[in-house]
Amino acid sequence: MGMSSFVMDCEEQFINSVSLRIGGCEQVSELLNLLTKDNCFADIAHMSANEQLEFVDELWNEFWSEYNV
Repeated sequence: MGMSSFVMDCEEQFINSVSLRIGGCEQVSELLNLLTKDNCFADIAHMSANEQLEFVDELWNEFWSEYNV
């Protein structure tokens, strides 16, 4: 497995971790706390802290946009 494949697998694992938790959160800060507590950010340690937050924000907005009518 090449490095880019490894990184993509790690990002996919992180997305799965987010998917398991996001529906039970009312605020993105609540999701961030859960992800931190469960050490999920280790999966995307190759990203800077700002990139990690932007990634979570993107996933948050994508998930909840389905419910904003």
